[in-house]
Amino acid sequence: MKRVAFALLVAACSRHTPSTSVADVDGVSISVVALKRELARARKGADAPVVPDALLQLKRTLLEGLIDRQLLLAAAHAHGIQIGGARLERAVSRARAEHDGQPLEQWLSAEGISSGEYRDDLREQLTIDQLIADEVLARVALAAGEARAYYESELKKNPQAFDEPDKVRAAQIVVKTNEEAAALLAELKKGADFAQLARTRSLSPDARQGGDLGWFSASEMPPEIANACFALERPGQLSPVTPSAFGFHLFRLEERHVARVRTFDRSLQDTLETVLRREKGEQGQRAFLERLRAKAGIRIDEAALLAID
Repeated sequence: MKRVAFALLVAACSRHTPSTSVADVDGVSISVVALKRELARARKGADAPVVPDALLQLKRTLLEGLIDRQLLLAAAHAHGIQIGGARLERAVSRARAEHDGQPLEQWLSAEGISSGEYRDDLREQLTIDQLIADEVLARVALAAGEARAYYESELKKNPQAFDEPDKVRAAQIVVKTNEEAAALLAELKKGADFAQLARTRSLSPDARQGGDLGWFSASEMPPEIANACFALERPGQLSPVTPSAFGFHLFRLEERHVARVRTFDRSLQDTLETVLRREKGEQGQRAFLERLRAKAGIRIDEAALLAID
């Protein structure tokens, strides 16, 4: 759902009355200006320049997003969905928190979007989200035993589908020099508290969590770190001083899980049910849009589409 929601949010229709439209959806015009705006955004976010041969397909894809958005907004209006100011402001507050400290207004300015336009777009996106929640996601249901059947089917197709590798949960202290690491190791061997030393001496961001790295497999870490951690055999065991590109590390093993084929337990059932609900939700959204399109009068001005560059 998130992928569809994000695509619809950036695909914002123009709120002006343009002299030229590129499409008409049940009497509502989609302007050339709106499509040009989406094309500019797509080009700005692209990793490489859009080649001429791909331009027409890109324009068609963006226009389809604008059409879908208009259809969903019209359906939401027909269902009486309205988003209040308080809900909108909560969404704006969440957006501020998601920009890693960068002021939202600064980001909007860089994107060429006014605060008013952003709030209008966000309100419309919340409207669409509510429509999808009410008319699609609320109707997603799983039959009894569906998660187990999915598990068994996937296991038949790929016997390694539910293999879990060796994993460890470890904590670390990272310092600048070998001498400082060796001194800390001596303190730890005398009984010093690892988590407290990590909080006060470690240079790593995980210092705030007492150096806890969480669970990881060997492939998820640089080789020198993986080798040091997976060489530890029992909880509480300390590694030697381990150099890396980040500094000099001390590791302590917290827990260890050996490789296994994951059996169908309650935890896996919950995970698979989440996967199935997401898949059914995505299928439901596609089917919902197809029904809206089947009933709608959609006209695309091919000449106007070709003229946009």
